[in-house]
Amino acid sequence: MPPRARVTLWMVAASLVAAAALVVVFAFETTGARRARLLAEGRRVALSAVTLYDVLRLTGSAEDRATLVSFVQAAVRGTEAEDELVFLEVRDASGALVASEGSAAVGGSVGADAQHRPGVLEVRATVVARDRGGTGSDMPAGSVVVGLSTEPGARELGASIALGGGAALLGALGLALALTSLVRRRVIAPAELELSAERGEQERLHGVLARHVGDQRARAVVAGDRAQQRKVTVLTVNVVDFLPLLQRQPPAATLHLLDELYATTCRVVLGHGGHVEKMLGDTVQCLWGVAGARPDDELEAVAAGLELQQEVEVLARARKERGDEPFAVGIGIATGEAVVGTVGGRARAETVVVGEVTALAAALEEEARAHRFGLVVAEETYAQVSAQYEGAASPPTLVHGIGVPLTFYRVRPRRNVASPRAETTDPVRRAARARDA
Repeated sequence: MPPRARVTLWMVAASLVAAAALVVVFAFETTGARRARLLAEGRRVALSAVTLYDVLRLTGSAEDRATLVSFVQAAVRGTEAEDELVFLEVRDASGALVASEGSAAVGGSVGADAQHRPGVLEVRATVVARDRGGTGSDMPAGSVVVGLSTEPGARELGASIALGGGAALLGALGLALALTSLVRRRVIAPAELELSAERGEQERLHGVLARHVGDQRARAVVAGDRAQQRKVTVLTVNVVDFLPLLQRQPPAATLHLLDELYATTCRVVLGHGGHVEKMLGDTVQCLWGVAGARPDDELEAVAAGLELQQEVEVLARARKERGDEPFAVGIGIATGEAVVGTVGGRARAETVVVGEVTALAAALEEEARAHRFGLVVAEETYAQVSAQYEGAASPPTLVHGIGVPLTFYRVRPRRNVASPRAETTDPVRRAARARDA
């Protein structure tokens, strides 16, 4: 056999083996990533249902039961046809069905056979009755079961493997011929081609992620930035007296209120270069510094908090004028070290922030709500903004969830000092700031 034919044969064989291996690896990675995404989605829906049921069961009224039923129906019926949510059920401590929705409902029992059905993944969560009697033990108060279908993923995986296998085979043959020619000419072009393809894939993935987590965080995810120690500033906002408010109005009005709160918070925080991390019930958590701290993170966070407080006041007046229930919020801001990373896979990635700073921001927000302060900031945050803001310090105070006395501050802009918000009132600067976040 001529030397050229032998080189070509070996190149083709090696490329086919490599293509087969890539298809197998792709199948395993895709299956694992999709299952992880399904579990994460199921836990998110289950946690929302647990939180709502934990609040509503305290009264057990017919209105509260209707609110829960409305939430369950909206969670399942509000999904698109291709989504994986099959059913959602809520049961009380005795196992009796409280609310349910989905294609698994049969004879008033939801999900009874789901765990035995192929293609359905169950996620379960327990509602725990908090110990208020001093016995030192918590008791289950109910349960939530979320059913998710794995069948769309199996069909997509089969189609992807078939398409990927055919593309890999054609690519392998083409690559083998190209490599044969390049080896004969002693040119090392395959590495450059591979680098170019990888760069194009990274740019495509970055474009998709940037729409959801911001430009800087998307670049960190694409670069493989799984976990980093970061200095972050956390802003937590919560509705004052949300439970009584929930009991005074129908479910649709509550959902409309939360929609207005989310929209206002996102607009203000993004305008100040922040990142809206989580929206759970009436609580919104926002971050600065997830992709790396910037010198003005604390200033932007405090400016955002004050602007959000004013925007909510304007919104409350507008709601009252049109006959809706007004509301107020408590806002807590803290700065500190945290572990910032990405969990999930290519199908779905989510940023997580783990550290005492998140608990501190939540504790300060609780103080703000309890005393109707509106906005309070932690001592470390105030130290970074004291040149622009006057602060009224609290005496050392024990706050919920923090084991040592803390001093926190109520702030307002100093007189004769340009507001740090001036940089972001210009529409062009606000748009650039939100895009960079």
